Amino acid sequence: EIASCLVGSEMCIRDSKYFNSMDELTKFVDNEEKPESAIKTFTSRIRYALMLGLKEKEIFFFGLLQLLVIMVGYVFWLQVLNWIPQDVWNDAQACINRGDDDCTGLIDLALYIWGMAIVVIVAFPVGILSCSIGTTHFLVSRNKESTILKCLNASFSNAWAIWKFHAIDGYITIDRILERLPKENDTRTPADIALEEAAYYAWKVGTAGMVPNLILGNKLIPSGISSINFVKSKFKEVASLRGAYSSMCWVVAISSYIGAIILTGVFEDQLTINTGEIAIGTFYTYMIIPICFATLSVVVVLRPLYIISICDLYSDYLEENKEEAELPEPQEAQDTGGAAASRSHPGRSRRPALD
Repeated sequence: EIASCLVGSEMCIRDSKYFNSMDELTKFVDNEEKPESAIKTFTSRIRYALMLGLKEKEIFFFGLLQLLVIMVGYVFWLQVLNWIPQDVWNDAQACINRGDDDCTGLIDLALYIWGMAIVVIVAFPVGILSCSIGTTHFLVSRNKESTILKCLNASFSNAWAIWKFHAIDGYITIDRILERLPKENDTRTPADIALEEAAYYAWKVGTAGMVPNLILGNKLIPSGISSINFVKSKFKEVASLRGAYSSMCWVVAISSYIGAIILTGVFEDQLTINTGEIAIGTFYTYMIIPICFATLSVVVVLRPLYIISICDLYSDYLEENKEEAELPEPQEAQDTGGAAASRSHPGRSRRPALD
């Protein structure tokens, strides 16, 4: 037996428990081997997303890149706070204490413009990386090799539409997060807040099919129409996935908010100036810690699982409608493939398969 192993050592390695386990994992994420229950149950779909993430390491790599991009964007936004002299903040606080109106109008406007500019800029890499995560599912489901380069190429082929959608979605998301923060003079009623939250989640559920549509090369408006049809057809499943994702995001957000309160108490001396007022720039610098924790939890773990699950559900939707999910290719490959197709089939264009 030892001699046989020495002669055919690759067979011994291949037959080991470790590689048997890897083969089973590969079969599970292979669309042809996926059990019927994985197409029907919520837990099986999440399990599939988790297994795919463990098998295709580029998924969480894209998540880490998103974390880096978002935190760099936050640091750039922080620079404006540090450029504003502390005396300006002190005067604004004194104005508020006197009960005057519009004490921070110019500051708020400057921060808003700068913040939205950063959201638009950051939306490009975040959108490309988000779609690259979903591309992994479509490659694996078609028994194609998933690599970082292939995923990025597929996303960049529809970069403009991806950027536009994620810029809009990023603005809506950031605006909702800011509106949720406690305010001293908040005049909204509970009914107003509930209506705003309902509108926000209606947007999130309605656009659940945007990422898979954009991955497959559809432009912005057609993607929106297709997303609505997809949600109408799979509303229960989409609402379940979105509800689970949002619930976990709320847990992360509340934990981070509590962490920020604790951090403020521990470093109170460092966060205040001689007059007892909070040093705004320093305060938001320290807030990098809870913000980084929240962003890490969402974009590296929760969001990749949600994107993969939605793409998996969208694949089932296409299959039920007898449609095929076909990824776009880089322009050079399309030109080459298109020329070859024209020579083979005059008058008929064909999109080549992604290899």
